[in-house]
Amino acid sequence: MFLEASELLRLDLSHNPWLCTVHPRAFRGLAQLRELDLSYGGLSALSLDALEGLTGLVTLRIGGNPWVCGCAMEPFLKWLKSRIQLCTSDSQLAKCQAPPEVKEVPLFSLTEESFKACHLTLTLDDYLFIAFVGFVVSIASVATNFLLGITANCCHRWSKASEDEEV
Repeated sequence: MFLEASELLRLDLSHNPWLCTVHPRAFRGLAQLRELDLSYGGLSALSLDALEGLTGLVTLRIGGNPWVCGCAMEPFLKWLKSRIQLCTSDSQLAKCQAPPEVKEVPLFSLTEESFKACHLTLTLDDYLFIAFVGFVVSIASVATNFLLGITANCCHRWSKASEDEEV
């Protein structure tokens, strides 16, 4: 997008509510860029790929966006915290708008603990339990269907016998 602007030092895309996403290669070719202002827009997430080539970046403004602080936010937040000197005071006040449990929580107050649920892994015991429950449920289903079939057959024979006696 900015390939012809390789000497650009400052890019201000702030106060743009229609700026909801940034393409991963949007800033490619802007290695000289020193200041990027993405504040007060409609961004809910930002791909690390978009910021990867910005080696000269000194200032990043991201405050005032409706950030979604789910699992996808973790890599961006780690990157941001490792470069906290880039962030202006408004960026450090950036707040999550979703999910509800972190609404209005400042981005920089989120910790690894905040993303613990994103890294849940199942153990062998978990898989064995799931397999066992699945097996028990399928056996119970077969047994229930068998009993329903026998009951239906008995009811059919009983009603047939009742009809024969009436005639």
